[in-house]
Amino acid sequence: MTLIEEYGNKYSSFKYLNCYGPEIEFFGYQFEFLQKYIDGYDFNRLTCLDLGCGFGIKTYYLSQKFKQVVGADFIENIVNVNKLLNDNRNLEFIVYDFNSDSQLEEKFDCVTALGFSMLNIKDVTKYISNIEKIFELTNENGVLIIWSFSDFSGKAPSGWYNHSKNELNEIVTILKKNYKHVDLIYPYNKVALKDFFSIKGLKRIIRFFLRKKYYFLIINK
Repeated sequence: MTLIEEYGNKYSSFKYLNCYGPEIEFFGYQFEFLQKYIDGYDFNRLTCLDLGCGFGIKTYYLSQKFKQVVGADFIENIVNVNKLLNDNRNLEFIVYDFNSDSQLEEKFDCVTALGFSMLNIKDVTKYISNIEKIFELTNENGVLIIWSFSDFSGKAPSGWYNHSKNELNEIVTILKKNYKHVDLIYPYNKVALKDFFSIKGLKRIIRFFLRKKYYFLIINK
């Protein structure tokens, strides 16, 4: 095998990227926890839009869970790279700017917003407004899965706004008035004794004690 062929194979899809394994181990554990928690969702029968997909590693993971996945980002160069690395026929990448007035023709059963910057804002009214706009992209009985994290400081030292617990609870209270079902889930809140006996388990325990908490916010239309 020539050097060109070797590197062509090494970087021919998402699963060969050096960062793919750790990223999926990290996010995959949390998503699998979510699947168990919200038992009853048959993801492999649902279509999914991953909003603000970035370089698409989590999107590629989702394509193994859902029937069909579309990753959307407003940066065209990133989308083009994702297309080059994509080897999954159930996965597509498109250019889409959430802040524009343009509408997608297709409606989705589920929208995922994984670290989506439009939801890392202090203004609760704007936050709720963005949720409403996201739901315009879903079918009649759509579901929105938000994945994010916070140190609960109510500050944005690096531009990422960390909602306080009171702010998150306020958001959940407002959403419950407008939508059928709303649930806030912290995957690392429950750590089993068996976790002490594996490297992955120890990582989960470390996550549990860190001040920064990862969470899912699940909203049914």
